[in-house]
This record gives sequence, structure tokens and C-alpha cells, in this order.
Amino acid sequence: MNPSIPTAPPRLVEYFLTCGISQDSAAIPKDDRVPITNLDILSEKEFPPAGWEKVLYTISGNAGSLNGTSMFTTKLYIAIERDPNKNPITEVAVIFGNEPKPMGFLQLDVSLNKGGIGKDVYLCFTRTYPSGKYREVVVDLLLIQPKAGEKCPSDYMLVNKNLNAGSFRTPLFLCIKKNSESPLKMLWKPVVLDRYPFYDIKGSQFPEMVPLFCYPQGADVIVGDNPPLPKCNTFILTLVSGLKLYGVCINFHEIFTKERIDNAKAMNQANSDSIAEQSVDEESTTGTIALEQAIEIALTEGLRVWLPKTVCLVSYWPFYNTFMNYLIELWRLTLGTSSYPPERFLSNLWETPLPQNSRVNVQLSIANSKIIFDRPPPDTFPLADYGVDVVFRCLSIENIIKVLAALFAERKILLVTTHSTLLTPVSEAIFSFMFPFQWQYAYIPVLPTAVLGLDLLSAPMPVFVGITATAVDPKILANGSIVFVNLDEDMVRVFGDAVPQIPTQFTRTLIQELKDEAHVHHIPKIVNERKGKIGSEFLFKQLP
Repeated sequence: MNPSIPTAPPRLVEYFLTCGISQDSAAIPKDDRVPITNLDILSEKEFPPAGWEKVLYTISGNAGSLNGTSMFTTKLYIAIERDPNKNPITEVAVIFGNEPKPMGFLQLDVSLNKGGIGKDVYLCFTRTYPSGKYREVVVDLLLIQPKAGEKCPSDYMLVNKNLNAGSFRTPLFLCIKKNSESPLKMLWKPVVLDRYPFYDIKGSQFPEMVPLFCYPQGADVIVGDNPPLPKCNTFILTLVSGLKLYGVCINFHEIFTKERIDNAKAMNQANSDSIAEQSVDEESTTGTIALEQAIEIALTEGLRVWLPKTVCLVSYWPFYNTFMNYLIELWRLTLGTSSYPPERFLSNLWETPLPQNSRVNVQLSIANSKIIFDRPPPDTFPLADYGVDVVFRCLSIENIIKVLAALFAERKILLVTTHSTLLTPVSEAIFSFMFPFQWQYAYIPVLPTAVLGLDLLSAPMPVFVGITATAVDPKILANGSIVFVNLDEDMVRVFGDAVPQIPTQFTRTLIQELKDEAHVHHIPKIVNERKGKIGSEFLFKQLP
């Protein structure tokens, strides 16, 4: 234990809160970059003009040349322009040499396969959009190589034509990202809707950043017949003192009704005088008014609208699974017809003492379930209330050792997955393998990139950061010294200086220990088809 870090207070729970969208929420641009206004094809010898940039790499840092990597061919690259004074591009298309360009599109003259073997392939784009609709503009494009394990991120759209068609080169595809001006397609900065207790605990200030960690990519509004499945998530907040706050939450969506709008309008009218005297964020107020108007229009058109909501527990003690079981039962009670208000169960939880040692456990009843809190003996591993099997289901033992070597070498490590639910349990499992050594640098297994961005990866110090795949910026991978860990593809890739390997005599023992811990022949890999339900398993008896 680091003597400079204070001891965690002897309380089981610090705060319970609900998060979501309210009138205090502000819109978060899905991408705050200036939209792309022009495209061109440049050779490796041509420098992009001012305001232009070349797409030199794929999403995972592979070569982004369009016509191969042969030394006998002048390599070609896509170049993009971002000019705030020009009309943005609204759509991008790819056509082969014998195909007509889409109506209203401009076609670049240079074939992407110029000088190489294969079909003539051309880029086309347009700056027009249907009148009477919200404009959607292209804010980014990237390249992917599916055979290298690269996939189109969920907030990008795949242009499903192989840029290397007709050649023996690795298939290469283009993905584009759009920003919509529709409030229903924007992301929103989540806020605290309610909390318990309602006052700050002495010596433990309420963590205002928690909503951002509950929604690391921002809170979204869903329009459709059915909302996404509820999901369980976990995160860690490191305080200035060095103490860690552990968060456990369930994210779900609630139906938004016309009555809710009418009630909100009546409340706003009743409080208009007092609100006028307060300092109000004009930008966020304007944004939520636009959102309310868009929701009202959607409801009049017969559409169903779902707003995001989260219930969350925060504690200095990492009882991940136990807290999650409690939250699941509490969430189920709110859906049922229980005559007891949720506040009663919360007060019971706050009255529950922290287990003082391993010889005594604490039991708590909620609905028909018993929740048991217990602590390990002081001379064993520290409290780790989660299953380490998840890391073996995402990474091979060889790749786990590569990550451990990077940790011991104090490198920057970026953990990436399309499922934020995996980030904290995998991170915590990897760090438990370091015991009794401890990581002394920045540790953020779930980074709220929607608000905080990726600047932390540019810091001149080791960091361990987890993000969702939609937040990956290929330029960061190409320009920094980073160990890139892709949980979806069981891939570890080193950018920059090589990582020193753990000595062989220790590696043999470590591999055997990990195999014994993993029971590798009995733990199945998490296949992509099942990953859509990760974090939602509590809704089912078992994964299909």
C-alpha cells in the first residue's frame, strides 16, 4: 500500500444517483471538428496545401496508400480539406471505371489505382442535401483493412466498395462519419437527476464527474419501437488524494410521453419568474428547447421516443458484482408493482456496515434476494469482487503477457473495444496479475472521451486508458509511442519503441500460472455475435 494515499473511509457506500438528460443538459457534437469541405488524391511526393491533410494510415495504423506499397509505384493518398468558409460535403461515394457517377455528385479525376494493378476506382462527393430535412455533414473519413482485423466503427458508415478491387492487394474500404443537426441524433451531456443522500458526506465531496463516466460517449435519445437493452457498466474515478472511487451503474431508456412534455411546460411556466432571476446557460437551454420541439414533432408523427437514464452506486470499496446484484434487484423493483418506494431500500443499504474483516460477512435483503458483502483475509490478494475469466475470453495468454510487459516497462497503453462494459473488468483483471506491484500513473479504464477527449494520451508520462472503438483517432496511434490493445480482435500492437520482454525464465512460470487460473480449455472466447448482449446478461438466464 502506498503510504502517501489515505485510507478509504469505513463506509460501504458513498452516494446513489440517477443520471440522464434534463434542461441543464448541453448538446455534445458527435465530432467537433470542422466538416470536410473538399477531397483530392495526392501522391507521396506532394505536400498538402494549407488547410488540407493526408489520410496516411488505416484505423489501426496500417499503411493507408491507395495503390499499394510497392517501391516501384508512386503511392497515392486521400487528402481532405476542412474550410469553415466553404460548404461541407454531405455524402461520399466510390465508383468503378465503367459506372456512372451518382446524380449531383462531383468525381475526382485521378483513379485510386493509378500506377497499380486493378480496376479504375474513383471517389465522388456532393455538398447537397434534401430540402426540409436536418443537414448531415461529413466530418471524418478513415480507411479499414478487414483482413487485418479492422472494422468500421459503429458511428461511421461503411462505403461498401473495395478500393483495391481487381488487384491482389489487401482489401481496403472507406468509412465516413457524419454529424447531424437533428437534436434527436445528437449526443447530450448527462447530468445528475437525483441523488441520495441529498447532502455531501463530511470529508467526501459529491463526485460531479460521475454522469460523464456513466455515459463516456454522451447520452443518446432513441427514436423507434424498442430501446436498446439495459446494460451494466463499471468505472473508476481517481481522486486528487490518490483514493479511488468505484462506480457501478445500469444504463437504460425510458419512454417519453406527451404528458411528460405538458408537465414540463407547466412547471417551466410556474417557475418562469424565479428562473429569470437565475444565471442560465443560454446555449444549453436553447439546445434542450430544440430537443423538446423535435421530440414533440416525433410524437405527433406517431413515433416512440426513449430518453436515457442511469442508476448508479459509488463507493470507495470495489464490490463490483455485489453492488451490481443490488442495483439489478432495485431496478427490477422500480419496474414492478412493489408497494415499497426505492428510498426504503436505499436507506437500508446506507445503514449496512462495511465488513470489518474476513471472518464476518454482511448480509442485506432486497426483494427475494440476499446480497452478501465479504472481504478477503489481510494476508492474501486485495478485494477483487469480479471474475477474471473475462480477460481470458478477450485476450490470449500470449497477449496478456505482452500487456503485462508494457505495464512493467511503464508504457502508454490504450485499451479499445466496441463494448464499454468490458473495459473496467478487463483492466482490473490485468492489474490484479501485477500483484504485489502497483501502477503509479494515470489509470482511467473508462475515459469519457465525449467531453474530455484524448489529450491525456499526449501527456509525457505513462498512462493506462480505456476507450470505445468509436473514439479511436488513427493519428494518435501513428504519432505516439502507444501499446494498442484491441479486445474485440484479441490483438496487441506496439506503436513506437519496442517493449522490453519479460525474461524467459519468468515468462514460463507466468504462462503456467495464467493457464491454471484461466482453465483455458474450459473458458470460451467471447465471439462478436454474443458481444451485443455483454452487460445485459442479467436480462437472460444465460447467453444463447
